[in-house]
Amino acid sequence: MKKLYQVIAVTLLLAGTVSAQDQPWKDKKWLALAVTTQSMSTWDAVNTSHALRQPGTYEINPAARPFTKLPAPAYIASAEVGAASVNYLSWRMKRSRRWYRHIWWLPQAAVIGGNVWGLQQTYRNR
Repeated sequence: MKKLYQVIAVTLLLAGTVSAQDQPWKDKKWLALAVTTQSMSTWDAVNTSHALRQPGTYEINPAARPFTKLPAPAYIASAEVGAASVNYLSWRMKRSRRWYRHIWWLPQAAVIGGNVWGLQQTYRNR
C-alpha cells in the first residue's frame, strides 16, 4: 500500500508541472500517443517482471536493467515514471517555438516501438 501512495505522489508531482493553460488532454493526437505510451510501458514492465522470475532470463535493455532488481511493483512504477517523463517531454516539444516542434511525436513513438519490440522478445522466449 505504501508503494501505491508513492506512485500516486510521483504522478501528482509530474501532473503539477503542466499548467492549467496548457490542457494537454484537449489535444487528441498527443493524448492518444500519451495513453498508448503509458499502456505499452505498463504492459512491457508487467510481462518483463513475470518473465524475470524464470531462471536464465535477463533484461536486454541496458537502461532498464538496473531497475529489474527492484521488487515488481517498484519496477512497474519506474516504467510508468519513465513513460510520464517522455510524455511531458513530447508535450513541451509540441508547445515549443523551435524546430523540434515538428517532431514532437518522435519520443513517444520511439518508446512505443521499444516496448512493442520488448514484448515481442518476451513472448518469443516463453
